[in-house]
Amino acid sequence: MMVLKQVSLVGIISILLLSESVAARPRQFSSLIKQGWGEAFIAQQPATSEQDATSAAAKRAFQAGEQLYQQGTEESLRQALVKFQEALPLYQTLDDKAQQAETLGYIGLIYDTLGEKQKALEFNRESLALFREIGDKSAEAILLNNIAKVYSDLGDNQEAIAYYNQALALARSIDNQDLELSIIIDLSSVYLSLGEKQQTIELLNQALQLGRTLADKTEQINIIQYVANTYYRLGENQTALEYYNQALSLQHTAGDQLGEANTLFVIGSIYQNSEERIERQRAIDYYQQALALYRDSGNLDRAAHLLIHLTQIYLSLEDTKNAANAYSTFSSLLAERATQSEGQEQQTLQIYQANFLRTIGDVFVNFGYRQKGLEIYQQALLIFQTVEKVAQGELLKAANSGVSLVLNNIGTVYDSIGDRQQALNYY
Repeated sequence: MMVLKQVSLVGIISILLLSESVAARPRQFSSLIKQGWGEAFIAQQPATSEQDATSAAAKRAFQAGEQLYQQGTEESLRQALVKFQEALPLYQTLDDKAQQAETLGYIGLIYDTLGEKQKALEFNRESLALFREIGDKSAEAILLNNIAKVYSDLGDNQEAIAYYNQALALARSIDNQDLELSIIIDLSSVYLSLGEKQQTIELLNQALQLGRTLADKTEQINIIQYVANTYYRLGENQTALEYYNQALSLQHTAGDQLGEANTLFVIGSIYQNSEERIERQRAIDYYQQALALYRDSGNLDRAAHLLIHLTQIYLSLEDTKNAANAYSTFSSLLAERATQSEGQEQQTLQIYQANFLRTIGDVFVNFGYRQKGLEIYQQALLIFQTVEKVAQGELLKAANSGVSLVLNNIGTVYDSIGDRQQALNYY
């Protein structure tokens, strides 16, 4: 199938706000190539056993390449590249231009993903030329879009814009609204990076208008969240909040608890970043709602991130009691789960708890509560050392690393309060 280069529609904006790696859900389009075009072409030719054998070999190599490509690891991509390179000359022998074009497109995508941008451009252009020759406008628009993305990655924004505009015009001419929407979003991100606020907002409005026509409510929510995130990056916090609340309402109606929790988390993050005390207090309410949903869904990772933020807010408001309650309740929950487990599962939960406590210790120290920070570090250290005694392999490495980090943190705190001798005991 012809694949559109991954498009970030930003389903969970808190990934951005928490400075995590951007792993927003990619959106891939089903094959827009006319299914069976290549087979129909071959059927018009005199059938020979040699042709049949070549066709079968090409198909096997191509399908193996697709399967490896879908795995998405660097190793599987390199293996997929070999398979597509096997298939390409076979399709050339058969004069199957549709399959040649699609194979070249995959090779271009793989080189792009592996960071070999110039090779990606070379193969994408070859694919584009063939799709134009056979008159497949949907595939042509996809290739134009993929080429634009490569130029954007290379920092050549003007060239990227030129290709995006070609792709956009073509998508509109064939009334492919899914593709049009994806191109608009990609184009808006380029204008955003250039600081072209008005152009960005115009494209956001177009995206919203198209998004309302989507039957898939999840995609509607994704579009609204992307728009909200973009307004946030433009510094338009109030407008961003309006769109986040729209997304929140749709998620609640759809019964999407995890999505609802993520959006509540984002809204809370925006209020937390405010200099106004009353706004930071509002963040607590959103965080508490999100926390309840995370706990219901058993999402420990998100609950941990949220509690770190919640602890920060309480300390910024000088509410040390609630700050302590916020983290200690969760730490106790992790300890309880570890007690109910055994072996590697127990050790994993213990390391998770210790790392959580270490981070909370950092929060207290950063807000000037050094003694409380030291107390929490000691709790984390004890857990890491307990795991060290029984763990093996990667878990042992994680425990060793945790011990080193905590000892260094404790030494740094003692150093900061002028107790050099005590600091040396931990360094």
